[in-house]
Amino acid sequence: MGVLRRVLAVVLALTSLSLGFHFVAGEIYGAYLTQPHLVWDYLNWLTAFAVVVTLVYHYRRKRALDRRQHDDSVSFNYLSTNLMLFAAMFLTFWFFANWFEELNMNDQTEGAVVGFVWISFNASFVVLSGFTAWQLWWNEPDRVAETGSDVIQPSSLLVTPSGIAVQGQPVTHPSPDNPRSASGDASEVPGGTERDSGT
Repeated sequence: MGVLRRVLAVVLALTSLSLGFHFVAGEIYGAYLTQPHLVWDYLNWLTAFAVVVTLVYHYRRKRALDRRQHDDSVSFNYLSTNLMLFAAMFLTFWFFANWFEELNMNDQTEGAVVGFVWISFNASFVVLSGFTAWQLWWNEPDRVAETGSDVIQPSSLLVTPSGIAVQGQPVTHPSPDNPRSASGDASEVPGGTERDSGT
């Protein structure tokens, strides 16, 4: 799976770079091509594959986060994972709806609205697919980062009387009558044995 994941990351990165380069510089060298629209036709097939890979990756990442996080706490990783999934879903529906419509246009000239839709999609998907390629190269989709999914609750981060913050440890405050009651029984010493009352 590691090799396949790296291959998909490379394909996704190359698709993102090709789409972004042609999106920006296509008007410059398009005048020297006999059929410049064929470049978009080939890129659409690569984009369709990249869109599916992006959607599957973020869906698996969301499922992995749900299996790890059993409470209702909200973290940055939770928000970013859901945002990336919703963005991938939105761009997937957007791309295939416009692509299928373009395939049925029968060489008709597209209007300004359709052109603006493609411009918006290309700019959005270049960013999303580039970031997804980076995530796919470095991270397993089924393994969410420990630091990102674990949320420190306010009640679990407490300060002991000595000023040391410990996670998940209860804090007992010393009473005015018995200052040593915070660390346990006054008859106990750090070694764990009881203090001899005769000494």
